[in-house]
Amino acid sequence: IQVLIIAGNHDPIKEHGEIFELPENVYIFRSDIPEMIMVKDEDGESIAVVCGQSYRGNRESSPIHQQYPVSNDGIFRIAMLHTGLESPKSKYVPTTLNDLMEHPGFDYWALGHIHQPRILNEEGGPVVAYSGTPQGRDFGEQGLGGCWLVEVDDIKGIQMEYQLTSSVIYKNIFVDIGCAELRKADNLDQLEEHLVAKAQDILHQEIIHLDDESSLEGYFIRWEIGGRGKLHYYLSDDPRGCEQEICQALREVLFSQTPFVWTDSVVIRTASPLGDKMRDHHPMLHELMDQVISYLNEDTELRDELISTLGQAWTSNLDHEDQDDDRLALDNNTLESIVEDARYLILEGLAEGGKN
Repeated sequence: IQVLIIAGNHDPIKEHGEIFELPENVYIFRSDIPEMIMVKDEDGESIAVVCGQSYRGNRESSPIHQQYPVSNDGIFRIAMLHTGLESPKSKYVPTTLNDLMEHPGFDYWALGHIHQPRILNEEGGPVVAYSGTPQGRDFGEQGLGGCWLVEVDDIKGIQMEYQLTSSVIYKNIFVDIGCAELRKADNLDQLEEHLVAKAQDILHQEIIHLDDESSLEGYFIRWEIGGRGKLHYYLSDDPRGCEQEICQALREVLFSQTPFVWTDSVVIRTASPLGDKMRDHHPMLHELMDQVISYLNEDTELRDELISTLGQAWTSNLDHEDQDDDRLALDNNTLESIVEDARYLILEGLAEGGKN
């Protein structure tokens, strides 16, 4: 099988070359000019042409794809491109979906850079697709990894099927101690039993969707225990000790099954249920706070002011390929979580003040 590779921002072409000697069937495209490689069948007949160009450094701000040569011999034409596409930054081959679709001479754009599989266009022009990553590297790349198997013929055209290739899956699981199953729980045993049941249920639902030839070996799970309930009073006495105890218990119970389930960590972020009681006893106050939060979500200037007030440690324009280690990602979900926590802090303060 002929293997054609374009180097991207994570693995640009270096002067010293590859660490290992690659097999003869592997070809890495040059970084100084675009190249065109013919793909031939067993009889030596050309059946497709692949065009591409590697990155020379960890950034490529020029539209290198505009210089891709076009074949006019009527065979299937594939363009490989490592691009952030319509990213606000132009560090990784600036272009747009319309630019690629209007580019003459290609039937398929095989894109790299985004680590999730996406078909951006399939009909009415060339196929434009990201293959994603064949294997997640950490908890920032959760879910199944794989690649596209693309079949082409004169009758059916282009047929795409996603092939799973990841041997392990990273997964975050959130557990709310205020849920119906844990609302009355008051000890670790009940919590651990719920976590085991939840893990087995989630994994069972995922496994039934895998094909028989899946290479899946196991899961790495990061648990987040949050919400408001009676368990908070028990967990808050020694949260670090509880995290370690729960982590160890889950490893002992879940790791021996097939596929294996390894608990990477347990994080406890629970809170007192006092805020819920205050909300129920004072519905008008609850309604007023809902109005304030709704106004915050609708008023972009007020929302930007809140983000600014939170401090320079936060950024709302995180580039996952060029991260600033001194700043945290403030996406909509995180901001909503901060606002919701603020709501309950106010309610808890009022509840505690009422006791005095």
